[in-house]
Amino acid sequence: MKTTYIACAILLVLGAAKTDAEVGDRFDDSVKKHGNPIGKLVQKNQTVYIFQAEGGLIREIYDRNDLCVESDFTNASPEPKEAAEPAPTPVPLPEPEPVPELMPEPVPAVDEKANSFWPYLLLLPPIGLGGLAIAWARKLKKPALTVLETEPQVADRSKVLREQEASLRLSRNEMCFLKALQTAVIDEYNVTFHVDLSRIVDIHNPAFAVHMFTFKSLEPLIVDFVLHDAKDASVSAVVVLCDPKAQNDQRTRKNKFLQEVLGAQGIKLIKIKANYQYDPILIKGSLQVLKASQQSAA
Repeated sequence: MKTTYIACAILLVLGAAKTDAEVGDRFDDSVKKHGNPIGKLVQKNQTVYIFQAEGGLIREIYDRNDLCVESDFTNASPEPKEAAEPAPTPVPLPEPEPVPELMPEPVPAVDEKANSFWPYLLLLPPIGLGGLAIAWARKLKKPALTVLETEPQVADRSKVLREQEASLRLSRNEMCFLKALQTAVIDEYNVTFHVDLSRIVDIHNPAFAVHMFTFKSLEPLIVDFVLHDAKDASVSAVVVLCDPKAQNDQRTRKNKFLQEVLGAQGIKLIKIKANYQYDPILIKGSLQVLKASQQSAA
């Protein structure tokens, strides 16, 4: 196939002596005369066929109607014979100079006594790892040897931690009220303090949309104390300290907003007059309203 394309390219580039003897014939007539073509080349709207003839090659160009429009004959040029070049005479390589024989280095004598100890050296890594594992196991078991704390001890410890946290976050007045409140609601409610309103009510509820503008204007809205039911941890009431001397438009607006939002959620808002001396018995009496409302709702 490569030879065919080379022949077509040579005829197309060099050209040949034109003969009109075959012009006007159809491709079938040319096949009957010359046999099947040995090459074919399609260019634009014409097809070039190469036929083998005695003494040369015939190139015929056919249009799209399969009619011969041009016919050329080219004498085959004899192929030049390749000149045979004599093989080069091999040049003998120079003989390598003799290398003096090297004496082997003396091998140091192996100490048989030292070799007898190397199996024991392999035991050092496992012994070291075993010692580390034993030390780690003793460290983990050490807390188990201590006396287990009973439930009252754990409760007392958590109470101390809560009081330490409260002393850092609450004012002196709020700290006094927290101690009295915890005494008043012991075993009935759990007390948390300085809680964001968004953790008590669902501000994403569609019913809260009417309060969203007020909520944004009062943000951050932190309530003083929250009472959680000791059984299910649900929010039962919110307790705020009210100081008549410190009341202003902002505080009044906040208390009114809490009254509406918490009431819609079924959460009681309890207001306690602020002072530095709080009686747990009086606080417990104030919470009786909460218990009465819960019983009536049940």
